[in-house]
Amino acid sequence: MSDPGLARLAAAPRTVSVPSLSRARSRPGSGPGSRSRSGPGEPGPDAASPTAAAPDAVPEDVWYASYGSNLLRERFRCYLVGGTPPGSRHHHPPSDAPREPGEDLALLAPGALVFAGDASPWGGGGVAFWDPDGPGTTLMRGWRLTLAQFLEVVHLENGGRERARAAVPEQLWRTGETQLTDGWYGRLVVLTTLAGLPVVTFTSPRAASLEPAAPSAAYATVVRRGLLETFGPSGRGSLTPAEADGYLGAARGYRAGGSRSS
Repeated sequence: MSDPGLARLAAAPRTVSVPSLSRARSRPGSGPGSRSRSGPGEPGPDAASPTAAAPDAVPEDVWYASYGSNLLRERFRCYLVGGTPPGSRHHHPPSDAPREPGEDLALLAPGALVFAGDASPWGGGGVAFWDPDGPGTTLMRGWRLTLAQFLEVVHLENGGRERARAAVPEQLWRTGETQLTDGWYGRLVVLTTLAGLPVVTFTSPRAASLEPAAPSAAYATVVRRGLLETFGPSGRGSLTPAEADGYLGAARGYRAGGSRSS
């Protein structure tokens, strides 16, 4: 996306711009000065103002920062309450504590969106990863979850069939990242902290070196719908369909070898 387009999204209500990750780790406790505005009936600036401080203790709740198919509420809810995501061949059972997705916010994070892998539930083709060291800005959606819910999502995204029971290594809260598993999404990263709650995402430990692979049409459609639901006029911004297409088209791997059908 163009700089003016990103600036327009950043100025939208309930949108948070994440500071650089190196800054967040090198200056604990300092405020990055990012801008955030709230609309009618939404939390005020203090509820959505990022700080670089890591949580002092293991949090009960976190913001899960999604950037792929989990941008779309209809898809993400399948992890929490069960169901088959649109365009997918995989049915999810309900979580241990079924609950509809609740509070959410829009996030602009440093780093690059990448498509890679071969995901059979989506008819083959690549899926989204986040390269924190890549150029540009990644559009994300933050979902407020309990830590237990977040761990369950991490476990399932890494191919787990049984419910996750492991605790997050202390290293995540101490240094801002850790490798939880060897799976596709085994690397956990704290992006920032909002009102005392960490904003956490997961990606591949090898995101920068993954072999690019174009997503299936079904997967790409879900991601595009999620972008427009989060950042478009019906959400909390003014992202246009053309801008969503341009954002995805510029991602490494999105057009690798041509688009796939499903």
